[in-house]
Amino acid sequence: MQFLKLMLMVGVLGLGATHLLSHATSGKYAASSKSGFVPVVMPDGADFNEVLVIGPDCNTARGKRTRSLAAKLAEAGIPHRRTESIGFTNPSDIAGMMRLNEVMQQDAPIVLVRGQGKGNPSVEEVIALYRPSKR
Repeated sequence: MQFLKLMLMVGVLGLGATHLLSHATSGKYAASSKSGFVPVVMPDGADFNEVLVIGPDCNTARGKRTRSLAAKLAEAGIPHRRTESIGFTNPSDIAGMMRLNEVMQQDAPIVLVRGQGKGNPSVEEVIALYRPSKR
């Protein structure tokens, strides 16, 4: 009987955690900027002072958008790095990882700026997040 109570409690806690984490990625618990960037976990090797542009290096529409955004960032003098993949050794922020996974499902290019991520943003949105206006 004790074992059944314990299993029931573990099940209820598991469902609660799953519910909370699913809402963390849906925006109910996650803050986002006006332009739609959401807080995410940054991958290994990411530099806080550069924009990370993730997308394919091919002639598809996604690849062309990735190259175009990178070129516009270069023209604007924004330090950036293009890559086709990212990696993690041991992330501890599960909610941030789930939000990043949601962002990675969006259309390319995926852009990560100082702990914020968005799929297929405009160059103006990226620049505004990288260089916030000083009012």
